[in-house]
Amino acid sequence: MQYREFLPGPGTADWVARYWTMSVSGVEPGFGHRIIPDGCTDVVVAVRRPAPTIVAVRGPRATPLVLPVSPGDRYFGMRLWPDAGAPVLGAPAGTLVERMAPAGQFVGGDADRLGRAFDPAPEAAAAPGIFGNWLEPRLGLLPPLDPAVRLTILAASAADGAARVTDLAKIVGLGPRQLQRRFLRSTGLTIKTYARIRRLRATLGHLLAREPRTWSQVAAALGFADHSHLAGEFARLAGAPPTEIAAYIARIQHLDVVP
Repeated sequence: MQYREFLPGPGTADWVARYWTMSVSGVEPGFGHRIIPDGCTDVVVAVRRPAPTIVAVRGPRATPLVLPVSPGDRYFGMRLWPDAGAPVLGAPAGTLVERMAPAGQFVGGDADRLGRAFDPAPEAAAAPGIFGNWLEPRLGLLPPLDPAVRLTILAASAADGAARVTDLAKIVGLGPRQLQRRFLRSTGLTIKTYARIRRLRATLGHLLAREPRTWSQVAAALGFADHSHLAGEFARLAGAPPTEIAAYIARIQHLDVVP
C-alpha cells in the first residue's frame, strides 16, 4: 500500500491540515486498515470498483478504527483542522466525534459533485486541486475560526501533547475554564483528549524516522512514565501494542507524511 500527503495551498491552508491519498495493493481482499486517531475530521472519497464512488465524513476520534480495504481500492482525503470540521460541514462539533456518515448528510448534493470529480480516479497529485476547487467557494460563507482555539491546537501539537491546560491558557490569554469551553465547542474534544492524541502521533513519528529509537527512549522523550505507560496508550488509542502497530506501518509506503 502507498499513503501520501500534500500540503494545502494558501487558499485553503486555514481550513485544511493535509490532503492525502492511499492506494491499496499487496494485501488480501478485506484487509483491515487501521485508522489511528489524529483529532481531525476527514472528507474521504473512496473509489472501489465495481462499487460506486462513495464520499464520506469521518469525524475526530479518540478510539481506534479498522476498515476493510482490497487491492485496487483508491482513497482520496481532505483532512480538516480540528476546529474546521464543524463549520465546513455545517454541524455542531460534538456531533462529529466518533462518527462516520455519508457526506451528503452534511453538504447535500455537493457530496455527489465531489464524487464525480474523482470518478474515474485521478493521479494522486491531482487530489489537492480537486478538493480545493470544491472547498474554496464554500469558505467565504463560513464564520471565522476562533483564534484562541487555533493557537491552542498549534501549541499543543508543537509540544507533542505535553503542554498543560494552564500553560496553554497563558499562551492564548484566557482562563483555563474559558479556554476549555471554547476548545470543546469548536472541536468536540477536550484539550486533554487532544493532547493525548498528539502525543500518540508524536510516538508514531518515531516509526517513520530514518533512525528509529527504542521504545524506552521514545517513552522518556515524550513524557510517558515508562514503556508500559506508552504501550497502554497505544492500546487505548491505536487498538494494538506498539510492536503490532510498527509491523503494520512497515507494510505501507509513506510519502511526505507529517504525523
